[in-house]
Amino acid sequence: MTFTDQTEIFSDILASKRFPSYELFRQALEYFTKISGSKFSKGKTSLHRPGSLNRDILLYRSAEFQCSSKCEACFVIGCKKGHLFVIRYHMVHNHSIDYQVTPSPNPHPVVEIPEVPQADVDLTVQFNAHFPSLKFSSYDDLMEALTSFQKRTGSVYVKKGVHKLPTGHANSDLLVYSTMCFQCIHYGTFASRAITPRNHR
Repeated sequence: MTFTDQTEIFSDILASKRFPSYELFRQALEYFTKISGSKFSKGKTSLHRPGSLNRDILLYRSAEFQCSSKCEACFVIGCKKGHLFVIRYHMVHNHSIDYQVTPSPNPHPVVEIPEVPQADVDLTVQFNAHFPSLKFSSYDDLMEALTSFQKRTGSVYVKKGVHKLPTGHANSDLLVYSTMCFQCIHYGTFASRAITPRNHR
C-alpha cells in the first residue's frame, strides 16, 4: 500500500495559522489543495447562531473535513476568540497523490496581524492601496473596495450611525446612504492608553 505524508505542508499552510475570517481560511485551504493535490470535503459542521457577527465572519463553530478519496486523512477546525484554527489533523493518505514538488507563491497570502493587547496595528499602507481615491460613484463600488481590503488584511468592519437617503431621492438607488461610519469589530476591546493631561499651575 502507498502512503503519502503531507503533515509538513499542511502544518505550514493551515495548522500553524489562525484565521480571523472563514474567507481567509477558505483561501488557505484552496492554496493547500492546489499545491498538494489532495482534496477534502466537509463532513459534520456546527454553525454560529444566525444573525450573529460570528455567523457572518467566521461561519462555523466547528467543521470536520475528510479526504475525498475516503482514506483516513482528515482535519477539524474550531473557533476561539474570534479566530478559526485547526484543532487536530491526520495528514497521512493511504494512496498516492500528484502534487507540486516546489510550491508556487500563494496568490492570496494570509496576512498575519499580531495579537498584541494595548498596541496599535497600523494598516494605513494597505488601506491606501485599496482606497486610492476616497470618492466612489456608487455604494456598490465602496463595498467592493472595503471587501477587498478586509479579505487582504483580515480586519473586519461593521456599519454604525447610518443615515439612508429618503425614498424617491435621485441618488437613493445608487448611493443608498447620505452618511455612515465603519467601525472595527474590536473597537473598545482593549483598554485605552490615553493619558489625561494634568493641570499646570
